[in-house]
Amino acid sequence: MIIILLLFSEEYNVALNTVSVSGISSGAAMATQFHVAYSQFVMGVGLVAGVPYYCAKGSSVTAINQCMENPSRVDVPSLIAQANTYASQGRISATVNMQGDRVFIFHGALDTAVLPYSSTNIRQFYANFGTVIGDELTLQAEHCQPTEDYGGECDQRGGEYIGRCGYDGAFHILDHIYGGLTKPSGSTPLNGEFYLFDQSEFFYVSDPNTWGMDSEGFAYVPSGCLANQGTCKLHIVYHGCSQNRQDLGDTFATKTGYNEVGELNNIIMIYPQTVKGLNNMYGCWDWWSYNLYNHYGELIVMIWVMLLTILYH
Repeated sequence: MIIILLLFSEEYNVALNTVSVSGISSGAAMATQFHVAYSQFVMGVGLVAGVPYYCAKGSSVTAINQCMENPSRVDVPSLIAQANTYASQGRISATVNMQGDRVFIFHGALDTAVLPYSSTNIRQFYANFGTVIGDELTLQAEHCQPTEDYGGECDQRGGEYIGRCGYDGAFHILDHIYGGLTKPSGSTPLNGEFYLFDQSEFFYVSDPNTWGMDSEGFAYVPSGCLANQGTCKLHIVYHGCSQNRQDLGDTFATKTGYNEVGELNNIIMIYPQTVKGLNNMYGCWDWWSYNLYNHYGELIVMIWVMLLTILYH
């Protein structure tokens, strides 16, 4: 692993129309919020055990009692209306930018943390904006990031929340987003560089910990993207609760299959990291606060500045 102080001291040739995001659970909630907020720059999103945009409406109680545990009670038209209102106020990108974006929804049929009906809400929200939706909703999986051959039992909850499901979730997400990707085999060598980078450079006003963020994050740069060798894509991956560097080290960033897909298809992978705190003992992404749905949210801005640094370095 190479430790660097600034994100990518070298220049990388990332095509502007190839930026996408994905995440699991609280990370999926943040992924959809970033996608909707900056849809003029983000062309695809993958959601594992996620919820629709603005679902919590600024309330942690609503986040749990409705979005996660009783998703059939979620008023999706009100979420669509709020996105349009924010767009009319200039607080997020114009929602027309989502038309044609690629959305992949994965939800384990056995998920007891975020009930599977939530996938219906996500589909309804995104269908309204003319996105191209793919999904996998029938796998007998609990609340986990599905992989081909790493993790705990697919139908059991807990542990690292990574499930050995015989299903390459990272590949299916990315292949739906980009199309025509080469699928990794069990022996795909990682010849690129795995980095630990300084996240504090993206917080101009305060320390990252103030916002529940780690001082460092992970990144994987495929061998085909090193030294500005060719045009590359960029994907940002949001871990879920209890999956950050404090809890799992680099496990989520190295064992979920994203890097292998990135290596074979010239996709740079960025893994921003949270930290645990008194009000967030599991290191979840804070997706229920009001200001995290638009351009004024500190975590949204942090990822935005990170993205600009990579694209325009």
